[in-house]
Amino acid sequence: MLPRTAISNLFHFTRFHATSLCLRNHSTSFPVQTVTNITTGRPYSSSSSSSSRPHERYNGYKPPRLKPKNRTIYNTFIARVLDEGRLNKALALFREMEYNLLTRPDVATYTLILAHLGRIGRMDKAKKMFSRMLANKLCPDVYVFTTLIDGYMRAGDSDGTERTFRDMAKHKVKPNAVMYNVMIYHSTRLFDMATAIKYFREMISAGIKPDVWSFSMMVNGFAKHKDMDGGWRMHQEMVRQGIDPNTVAVTTLMHMHLKAKDHDGVMTLYEEFFVPKDEGQGEGREQGIARPQE
Repeated sequence: MLPRTAISNLFHFTRFHATSLCLRNHSTSFPVQTVTNITTGRPYSSSSSSSSRPHERYNGYKPPRLKPKNRTIYNTFIARVLDEGRLNKALALFREMEYNLLTRPDVATYTLILAHLGRIGRMDKAKKMFSRMLANKLCPDVYVFTTLIDGYMRAGDSDGTERTFRDMAKHKVKPNAVMYNVMIYHSTRLFDMATAIKYFREMISAGIKPDVWSFSMMVNGFAKHKDMDGGWRMHQEMVRQGIDPNTVAVTTLMHMHLKAKDHDGVMTLYEEFFVPKDEGQGEGREQGIARPQE
């Protein structure tokens, strides 16, 4: 009779070889064991053949978001979500920047958020954001003030515009051509031409040379107010200063003549600006466009 130890060893040896023989003779594998998570109550597989990614292996699990490493990447993310109209997400990223000492919001960050708030008409929130910027001891530049003026003039808030001008003088920030172009554009759209002419003259008095867009918006404003003579005078001033008129100015003048049923004037403008000149002839656009005879 065999000892008890020998019988036990023989039993385990026989079961091991029987299992190995079964695995060799059958290509199918054993069923995968399913275990339930006691916390979530959701099943997850314990098989090693499942995906090696944690968020694919366990249902409901998402990998943590990698935080941006510098201020430039944060600003890029904020600009992207603002383009998608996700203001709350942009503000969440903004607060995340404030809590991180290495990536505090800069002037560009505030400018992005202020521009979006102005576009959607939330100037009350933009005013608080501007105060927050000053509280963090950041010096606003001309683009910040341009963004605020754009928002106030979109809303038709002349008091807010004047207040922003006073803040500019307090911070010793000088306006540029972009700021005056914004004010001229909104003046021709919301107010009257007298306001636009006032800003245009202030622009010249400040030593800032109007560019092609300044003149084009003035011509367009005169066209909206059905002042053909004013539009032509502005066009001639643009030519006198050596600024080549762009498509906006010329098409606006053509539209003015078309409304006045001056088809000869429309054709003259079209031929002078859009028809290419032959070699040996003068540059018609650089010499200016002669006003058609009425």
